[in-house]
Amino acid sequence: MLKRNWQIKSKRLTKYLALGLIFTLTSCMSQPVTTVAVPEDINVRLSVLEAKINQLEDSIENLLGLLEEIKKLKTYNERLKISYEKIKNEVNKLKKEIRKVNLTLKEYKYKNKSLENKIKLLESKINLLENNQKKILKSINDINKKLDLIYSKLYQIELKKQKGKENLKKIKSKKENKVNLTPDKIYSLAYKEMENGNFQKALELFMQLYKRYPYSRYAPLALYWIAEIYYAQDYYENALKYYLKLVKEYPDSSKVPAALLKAAICYKILGKIEKAKEILKELIAKYPDTPEALIAKEKLKEWGE
Repeated sequence: MLKRNWQIKSKRLTKYLALGLIFTLTSCMSQPVTTVAVPEDINVRLSVLEAKINQLEDSIENLLGLLEEIKKLKTYNERLKISYEKIKNEVNKLKKEIRKVNLTLKEYKYKNKSLENKIKLLESKINLLENNQKKILKSINDINKKLDLIYSKLYQIELKKQKGKENLKKIKSKKENKVNLTPDKIYSLAYKEMENGNFQKALELFMQLYKRYPYSRYAPLALYWIAEIYYAQDYYENALKYYLKLVKEYPDSSKVPAALLKAAICYKILGKIEKAKEILKELIAKYPDTPEALIAKEKLKEWGE
């Protein structure tokens, strides 16, 4: 485009220059030639020639200006050519870059597609692994539940085993006691435990004495002290049970009057006053000369008899 404009301008300048030269030559040729040399005309002719010369000089100056303009235009044209080449090179470079970018985009699309396929494959594998993980976790939970059940059963078995060992020890201990402990030794041990305040141990020993040696002279004493231990702990029903048991099973025991008195007191505490009075009257009737009979009489008076 720039090159074409320059060509048009060059043609116009050349045309103007040619027209100028033609105009000048025509002007010179159009003047009439005087064959007669008249002295007075010389000055006129000289003036005309000088004017023509001045015109030619002006035309030449104009032409020189045009030539200078042409040179400038040529220089500008060269610069434009250089700029054009640079722009052309830049455009070519850009085209190459665009081709590279397009190629890269194609490669990227291909790689992206491949990457998407890989991602889908990985997602599929992850889903499969997650499902397997859930199954494994469920299996682990099931196994843990079974293990807990097994451990619970083992624990119960161990408890039974320990209990069995303890029972075995108790049985062995009882056997040893049966072999080694006589009624008087058991009574002494039980009485000592009672004095020391170990009522439970004392109860066990007195009960053992009563069951192992029911016909010994210590058996009624064992029942009496069992009743006394319950009475001391405010277990009046249990105390009453063993007082009456003593009276019934060992009526000839020296502890019967005391057992009857205490039985009457238990009935009174339990709210059975008539039954209590009945027991006291029985005590007075059967054992009138005992200290317990005197206490029974006083109790009857207190209780309104």
